[in-house]
Amino acid sequence: LFGVARRVATAARRREDRRARLVRRAAGDVTPPNQPPGWDDLLATLDEELARLPDKYRAPLLACYLDGRTQDEAARQLGWSVSTLRRRLEAARDRLRVRMTARGATLGGGLFAGVLSPAPAAVPDPLARATVEHAAGGSAPARVLELAALTGPPLLKCVASAALLLITCGLAVGLGGRADSPIPPPRQAEPSPRISRAAEPADPLPRGAVARMGSPRFRHPVGIQALDFALGGKVVISTGNPTACIWDTRTGKLLRTLGSKDGNERDETGVWGPSVSADGRSLTLRRNWGNSTQGIVWDLERDAEIRTVEITPHPGRKTPYVYPRLVAPDGSRMAEADSQANTVWLWDKDGKPAGRLEGAIGEKERWWHWPAAFAPDGNTFYAARLDHTIEAWDTATCKRVRTFGTGKPRPRALAVSADGKYLATFAGPTPKGGHESSKVPEAVRVWDPARGDLIAEFPWEKVDPNGSYQLFLGFLPDGMLWAATSFDDELTFRQWDRETGRQTRQWTAPLATRWSTSAVALAADGTRLAVACGGVILMFDATTGKDLTPAGGHRYEIGELRFTPDGRQLVTVGADEAVRTWEAATGKELRSRSIPGEWPIRLSHDAAVLFNTRSTGGREKWDPRVTARELATGRELWTLPHCAELVPHPDGKTVWGHVFDQKHVAVVDTTTGKTIRTIPLPARDESASHLLFGWVYIAFGDAGRLVVCASGKEIIGYDSTTGRKRFAWSPIAAGLLRDGTPPNQPGGMPNLIAGIDFIAGIAVSPDGKTLVLVVHRNAGEDHGSISICEAATGTLIREIKLPVEPNNHMLQPVAVSPDGTSIALVSWKARLYDLATGKETAVLDGHRWACRSVAFSPDGKYVATGGADGTAVVWDLPRK
Repeated sequence: LFGVARRVATAARRREDRRARLVRRAAGDVTPPNQPPGWDDLLATLDEELARLPDKYRAPLLACYLDGRTQDEAARQLGWSVSTLRRRLEAARDRLRVRMTARGATLGGGLFAGVLSPAPAAVPDPLARATVEHAAGGSAPARVLELAALTGPPLLKCVASAALLLITCGLAVGLGGRADSPIPPPRQAEPSPRISRAAEPADPLPRGAVARMGSPRFRHPVGIQALDFALGGKVVISTGNPTACIWDTRTGKLLRTLGSKDGNERDETGVWGPSVSADGRSLTLRRNWGNSTQGIVWDLERDAEIRTVEITPHPGRKTPYVYPRLVAPDGSRMAEADSQANTVWLWDKDGKPAGRLEGAIGEKERWWHWPAAFAPDGNTFYAARLDHTIEAWDTATCKRVRTFGTGKPRPRALAVSADGKYLATFAGPTPKGGHESSKVPEAVRVWDPARGDLIAEFPWEKVDPNGSYQLFLGFLPDGMLWAATSFDDELTFRQWDRETGRQTRQWTAPLATRWSTSAVALAADGTRLAVACGGVILMFDATTGKDLTPAGGHRYEIGELRFTPDGRQLVTVGADEAVRTWEAATGKELRSRSIPGEWPIRLSHDAAVLFNTRSTGGREKWDPRVTARELATGRELWTLPHCAELVPHPDGKTVWGHVFDQKHVAVVDTTTGKTIRTIPLPARDESASHLLFGWVYIAFGDAGRLVVCASGKEIIGYDSTTGRKRFAWSPIAAGLLRDGTPPNQPGGMPNLIAGIDFIAGIAVSPDGKTLVLVVHRNAGEDHGSISICEAATGTLIREIKLPVEPNNHMLQPVAVSPDGTSIALVSWKARLYDLATGKETAVLDGHRWACRSVAFSPDGKYVATGGADGTAVVWDLPRK
């Protein structure tokens, strides 16, 4: 049907063009007919790109948008599951959008803003004309309207309908637009009067959202492990197990996702080990497909897969799985380090075993701490060893051909120039009595890898020897050498002319986060530097160090958020040590304050005071203390020693905290910091399988009159005014947790995670009668549940099975709405449940990474979620 429609439309267009030319020639008029600029080019481009789509992507587009079928009907017609159809339909839209954008056309919302309404069998002439002209942005060609009004045999009607829908969808594309023009977002549903609808955002909002705080641009779905520029610096590629993302360098827009979409789709493909070709036009990755491993080469210009090869295991290797992580720049070799076998395994470009480099890696060496690289032609493999040497291996003969660098500190970064004539290393000084190198930057060195001679040495200035540094190194295509270090929240960048040794660039810039820098990449033209901190990409001007990151808001995850009492503002606390205040209706940032401290940082219920933790003593003698500060002024109010975390009381007058290494909870006056009273902690068993790191939960209910303190062994309720015990019971005796012994790790230490039950979150209903426990299980197919029980007795009322998601093993904040009807659970996605029935009422999927925090508005009409991607989203709470 698609092919017939295309031929009919093309033939009709040719006839119309010939007729129009004859009419104009006869009238002496050479002006083209009244139609939008680029009409013919647009249709031709759209036709070509639709024809290029693989069948599995074109079929759902035709079924849903041209045939007018619902997704359920289309799935039955194609013999797919509904989830498969939705996934491929979304992939088809993304693929078509990227291809059209790459060819100079900017897609509007008509085809991609959501599921289009199916076309009726018969369309009135005025409606057809108005629809086509509205999509065209003006008058449509006469023949298009004529095609829309075709009548005749059923087949011709189908062809006409298909042609009309094809052209109508295509008219949503405007030629000549900028590639970074924003896609118009879908219209938002009208919220309740308190929060008016937000202004049209730069990025489309997820369905059901009122506003977003910060931007999802340059937010990878998981932690980033590698960065690369490609296509002459126009795109940057981020990779993190198991997803690769392609971004527009200047706008931060996501152009393509390869592998699992959000790190949570277990049936999707995972990709690892990215390598951009020397010309920057293609990408090589390792892809897991079921139980097999494939190597794929992706054409970045055409946005299509070039070739796929099966990577087969080496004969005699004990494990059948293969994990090549390094790829030669020319794609001729792939390599995997195996410290258990002291071997580097090699494969050729067709995925066939190409040999093994025995002894190229030691037992104590790990891939992620092991600098190694291929020569540009793949014929030589270089690796830095623990004994402070650099080894060169011939990949054809699998023999070690050269060792050099002896006596110098062991490199922590290694790079090879594009012509293969130079090798650079970045190292730290050698500590006394050990093989490992210090984390302190010491010097960048340039070597002749063919002879093993040291050519140049660029010392790094002395810095804090107690710091934990990340070192990064590389060459530009023209041979310029660059190096970067990250220390806490600061990035330092330098560049040298390799021939003269002259330093050409040096700058230092803040990273706005203390989270570790995992990857750094420099564009081929040397203009932009990309830095990965967790799952966020920061973009800098490589000449000046100016921050060019287009995404606003937090630079790392949001671990705490609260509405102000009037519900008009939302306050968010990020792991980047920033506290930001937003207009809840629009997502507009009102103010930001930097608060030094550690995780976690908590807010009082009125969001006026924050409590941040700082510690001293390191691992040997950890001594945490909590400081209270006024959010508006940043003024320090008081400090409570030996306390790791405080939980604010709903009335704002007191905060309750677990005093470290003591067996009580301290009740502290919010204004003065003085301890009013103490209450005993719940009983704890340090060896119990259900106890996670001795964690004690504190939650409030019954208008703040009830405080519940919970551990894996005992749950106690106290009167918050008098400190009198109301109830006490065991979650094990109540059947909520299974009692058992944790399995031992090597060395006889108990493993507190594997095969155990523990409490991952707790909340109390507003009336104080119901307790909500998030119970995690790490054994068998039962991954855990939300246990709804009587607060006073522990009697189980209802159990909600948790979905299988990768975030379930972590602490999972849970909250009950102010009216006591809804439960909000933080997981990979935030989920809402009906407290009375246990039925899931909504999935709040608004973050590119896991969800980290959740809060209801005081009136219970809205719920806000904070993500590991550094954004917050305000949602309209579903009404019954």
